[in-house]
Amino acid sequence: CFLGLPLIDTQKSDHFELTGNPIRKILLETDQEYDTASIYITGGSQGANYLNDVIPKALNKVNHRIRVVHQAGKGSSELVINTYLKNKFDLLVVKDFFDDPFVEIQKADFVISRSGALSVSEITSLNKGGLYIPLHNSIDDHQMHNAKYAVGVGMGEIFSESESLDDLIDKLNEIIEQRSYLSWQKNSDIDHSQAAEKIYNHIFNYDSPVPPPAPRADVRARRHAWRALMLAPPLPPHVRWIDQQLPSSPPAPLRPCPRW
Repeated sequence: CFLGLPLIDTQKSDHFELTGNPIRKILLETDQEYDTASIYITGGSQGANYLNDVIPKALNKVNHRIRVVHQAGKGSSELVINTYLKNKFDLLVVKDFFDDPFVEIQKADFVISRSGALSVSEITSLNKGGLYIPLHNSIDDHQMHNAKYAVGVGMGEIFSESESLDDLIDKLNEIIEQRSYLSWQKNSDIDHSQAAEKIYNHIFNYDSPVPPPAPRADVRARRHAWRALMLAPPLPPHVRWIDQQLPSSPPAPLRPCPRW
């Protein structure tokens, strides 16, 4: 199993390989310096209603002049730009999508974003930090785990949707006043641009071990278990089967495994 982010201890199992998330190779360029903080806001490829609604209201009330570039998602840019108080910003650019989001991330001092695995991988690979706002109903709360990883390596902070607008304003003022984003701009501990090559090499160089023959009594016991299993009532829809790959005939017994 290939992991994009080290959300579990891979040292304890041979079944996991930390490769990073496959993203295109990034050519890091010298950052432009401005007198005011530059922020890139993105909700990902489909935008994010929460970010489009709340972030402009918060940035309108920060105590500093800033530069803002906001990717709003399909059909949302006009509504979002009308939420901003345009005279508050040294730069304000709002579009549905940008041709090259990597360029916008690189030009920013920090990013305000959801914390999907690819978003975190792209931001950290560009040596930037982020204020991550995890999607509260993501499967297995994986966005919170991704955000905690970024915070753990010193490349960002977390803000929860359950917190108030005033809390968000205070958080943004603190980041800008203390210039926390400068300490977030460090080398990522994972080179995600090498992930595709690592996965390819691992698959094509993998030497699957052949399991030793099972003892005769063990084979009989497994066959009995298989017959019993075939007579068992059907499983609920949220459970799937995985193959044990056991050297027995009829087919090796299967066991239920919770969906990931």
